Amino acid sequence: MHNENDVPAALPLTALIAGLALGPLLVNPYWVITGLCVIALLKPRTFTFFLILGIVLAIRPVAIPHFDPDRFAVIEVPLQRDWTERDQSFVLRATHFRADGTDVDAPISVFARFEPDEIAMEKTLRAEALLRANENGAITATVKAAQLMSYDGQLAWWHPATWNRALANRLERRARDYPDEVALAQALVLGRGERLTREMRESFRRGGTYHLLVFSGLQIAFAAGVLAWLLRWLRAPRASDWLLLGFAVLAPPFIGATASVARASIAIGLYALSRILKRPTSLENLWCVAALLRLILEPGDLTDVSFHLTYAGAGALLFIGKHFKRPFGQLIGAELAIAPLTLFHFRQYALGGSVVTLLMAPAIFAMLVASAV
Repeated sequence: MHNENDVPAALPLTALIAGLALGPLLVNPYWVITGLCVIALLKPRTFTFFLILGIVLAIRPVAIPHFDPDRFAVIEVPLQRDWTERDQSFVLRATHFRADGTDVDAPISVFARFEPDEIAMEKTLRAEALLRANENGAITATVKAAQLMSYDGQLAWWHPATWNRALANRLERRARDYPDEVALAQALVLGRGERLTREMRESFRRGGTYHLLVFSGLQIAFAAGVLAWLLRWLRAPRASDWLLLGFAVLAPPFIGATASVARASIAIGLYALSRILKRPTSLENLWCVAALLRLILEPGDLTDVSFHLTYAGAGALLFIGKHFKRPFGQLIGAELAIAPLTLFHFRQYALGGSVVTLLMAPAIFAMLVASAV
């Protein structure tokens, strides 16, 4: 029997996006929320609930801290990534930090005009730096000298990010002799693209295949597929589902919860959970629920370029590509979805990028397997 409360996953996703988009435009959003709550009480609707949720998330106050650009502040930055060489300086990025003992929930880029020491298993960067914040809430910190900076603390052995750094440090031993190979291995398997040279990045960007160098759903799907196939080959399908669920939980903290990693991990986790609970689902619903959960956790992703591209590409293959029987038709669907977004965000577009991606996919898979080994 059909349950009237069962709705397609696309409906709450559409409502949440509408709420996130409309929230900042409303003159008095609280009156709108009150009216929608009354409507929801009189006749509950999933669309109304997620529309309210989107507006609430959109109007949350985001305080951009003010820093005196002429005064040094003591900052503590979590060592989530490695240093990246940029022109005549090095930059280290993190999603949050502490300044003069106050927690700041905003991204930061730390610039050093000297070559910093390599990061081992330390947990935090401590430095005296000049801080500046732009209108978008992004903050930059400039460290003038190596004497003003140090590493502190130790990563917890049980955290997946610790395992990632330990593997990256093992690869570092080969970096002097094989810089390009180590850079590709770290990017493909560990999600660390800091060692990729500017020339390598630009080459892949011009060919429209830069996404192949970034740890994304490709690696997540490959690893999950190998795990599921292995256990099902051993005739343990139930263990396979639980392993996939555990993998989906551990992958984001191991790699970093970027849009593409979150999309793939959430989709795999929901798929495994639906099998464990014996609930029917579809790839299209998994895509919608993955996007819905991601926007609830990170509402700012609504305007993020990586969120746009990763969900548009996967969505095009699911909703448009399924109407084509041949791979070439699916590529056309993906191009139609991604081309406008690429032109809008980057003011450039690589013709035939999807075709080149298809041709390069086997080589990337081979590099992924070799790097993992």
